[in-house]
Amino acid sequence: MSTAYFSDDATAFFPPSARFAYRANNKAEVLDMLWKVFDNAQKRDPAVPHIDIQPAEIKIQLTGMVAVTSFLLQDPGVLGRRTIIWQKIKGKWLIIHMHASGVLIDDK
Repeated sequence: MSTAYFSDDATAFFPPSARFAYRANNKAEVLDMLWKVFDNAQKRDPAVPHIDIQPAEIKIQLTGMVAVTSFLLQDPGVLGRRTIIWQKIKGKWLIIHMHASGVLIDDK
């Protein structure tokens, strides 16, 4: 994972599966939590070398120097919702905030 995509003051809320209920408040905290998420996924299934993210219903909204990307993730029993907010800083699009949440799906 490249750290070059995040602003120094990036923030993030992680999904319930990350078991981190608080906001990560800077690039170092965001990256630390992302590594923990990846490590936990690897521990659950060592045969899989990465997390397979298949975004659906991607929407990008652009307004000036800010862009919002939102999409859905289908997991068994959970509809994942993700939002990434980008800002153009010194000619580069950097992530300034990520938000992840999920809604339980009743498959009855």
